[in-house]
Amino acid sequence: MDPIWNHSSIPIITWKVANCNHGDGGDPGIMKLVANGTHDPYINYFGDRLKQWLAGPDGIYGNDDDRRAYLRPGMEFDVYSLVDKKNDVLVLSISILRS
Repeated sequence: MDPIWNHSSIPIITWKVANCNHGDGGDPGIMKLVANGTHDPYINYFGDRLKQWLAGPDGIYGNDDDRRAYLRPGMEFDVYSLVDKKNDVLVLSISILRS
């Protein structure tokens, strides 16, 4: 995300659930898996890495060199070409928003 930030832009992180919430058969659906803690290690790892990046070059969160990013969880699912049907996982993509 550094190249986006270094061009005076704010990264948008889209955290997309792809093909995971159908709930049929033995699959409880992604929302239940998140609620019951199944994905906690991944979510915590993602949060720690994001906080590290947001802290800026000095690595200290809460001072003048902090960065910003927009987190867009569970965005619109109607775009068929963006669905990763093969892996059936949370998909992370990064976009650019000019500030």
